[in-house]
Amino acid sequence: MPHRELPSIEDFRRAVFAGLSTGALNDDLKYAVRTRCKETPVHEIVEALGCAARIDLEIIVDAAEFGHVRTIEALVGVVDAAEAQDYFDRALIGLSTNHFATPQEYLKIAKVLLAHGADPEAYETTCRQLSGSDARKEPIHNLFCDVIDARETARDTARQEEWNRRRAAASPRR
Repeated sequence: MPHRELPSIEDFRRAVFAGLSTGALNDDLKYAVRTRCKETPVHEIVEALGCAARIDLEIIVDAAEFGHVRTIEALVGVVDAAEAQDYFDRALIGLSTNHFATPQEYLKIAKVLLAHGADPEAYETTCRQLSGSDARKEPIHNLFCDVIDARETARDTARQEEWNRRRAAASPRR
């Protein structure tokens, strides 16, 4: 990708608060994320814009794939979690196939996304489809397995408690 000059944080802020189209701003943010542009602190831009900007949720997927931990942390703070749910799930799936960041960056991103409601089973489905094993992804795989196991244990415990409650209610009192 050829290098291009990106707007400053103040330029982004002025454009958003002036009511300008966010299409070009989102294109600039995507470019900065995809090129891992060190001069443009995307997380600072997201934090500065906050909810005022209509940030393209696709940036969540790009930021995860390219290992922008701080950008993901900033994005989950300003986007509507319910609206972004599908993007959180897609970002997790992207972690299973991309190698733009370190395993530690991917693990931290996975933890942030899981904490904000991403579904680890979406990752597991993709992970099973991959041929072979990638040692770089093993910590993420283990994290997701732990989350899935904890969910299943909680469901089993809830079922057992419900069954015990119903059995106790159906038993004649002495």
